[in-house]
Amino acid sequence: MDLEVWVVFPETERGATAAVRKKLRTECHRRSWRIQEKTSRMHRLGGRPLQLVTGADAANLYRRAHRVRMAVFVAGQPFVPLNPEVPVRPKDTLQLRRFVRYKAYARRLPTNTIQVSSHLDSCEMWGRSIGCESGHDPRCLPFHVFDTRRRQLNLDEIQHRQVFDNVHGSGPRRCDKQGLTWSLDPKAYHGGEELQVAGYRLPRGFHWDVSVPGGPKVLTTGTDRWKVFRYVNIAPDAHFRGREPHARRINRRP
Repeated sequence: MDLEVWVVFPETERGATAAVRKKLRTECHRRSWRIQEKTSRMHRLGGRPLQLVTGADAANLYRRAHRVRMAVFVAGQPFVPLNPEVPVRPKDTLQLRRFVRYKAYARRLPTNTIQVSSHLDSCEMWGRSIGCESGHDPRCLPFHVFDTRRRQLNLDEIQHRQVFDNVHGSGPRRCDKQGLTWSLDPKAYHGGEELQVAGYRLPRGFHWDVSVPGGPKVLTTGTDRWKVFRYVNIAPDAHFRGREPHARRINRRP
């Protein structure tokens, strides 16, 4: 499976990271790996300074992480907006390394050029492993959409996955903190791409039917807001598919 490297660094540290980024590009090209560079920018949210990547960059990174094996190297502490509304609120952000957890290899950008090769060697070893057991593995879920009560769990450990299942339900039917039901129905998989999670290839068209109890709910990503009246399809890469009267994409507050 192809391996792709993303480098995310503060715009203000373009010069300070230049030598390391150049070495990364050289090494990636030698290994025939694709590499992309993205910047984060300082925003002051509620008096608190935060480095933010754009919602579009975050969505593209997350999408790619389900099509290739992905490595993400970060400088500073970039955050991802989880709601496209402006201004962004601190509670609607997530640290980038947590955003890609279970879907990509993430670590800090090397501090000097000498460390680059060993960092990429570790990345290559990760790329040869499989970090997901099946479509019922909770690590398939897009955790910036699925609201969990157990964010402190390390789902790479089997006993923590068992705790997660005890709290949210097992693979084919789960319930998140908002009361949304996430159901898998292999007979309903249709069209779409063959996605992967940490090296495990999912069936083509794999998605959850996410239904809402009671009244409608608004679900958000960094680029989209959806008002769900009955149900919407959500894929592991956080792609939404729905139509009225069951759900619709909205651009403004309801």
